[in-house]
Amino acid sequence: MTRTRLRHGAASLACRALEDADGGVELVLDEPAEAVAPGQLACLMAGDVVVGHGTIAASA
Repeated sequence: MTRTRLRHGAASLACRALEDADGGVELVLDEPAEAVAPGQLACLMAGDVVVGHGTIAASA
């Protein structure tokens, strides 16, 4: 299972990482998250270890 953390100290959220048409990655959260904004950082997590990160371009 892939998890992401959207804020420091916040709980990680279950998500799916999908490759987009431009070769980037789109994260789809399994449940809605509040106050997600473009420009914010999303960290991909393996337990408590950050294994990737990216800047949020848009939220749905």
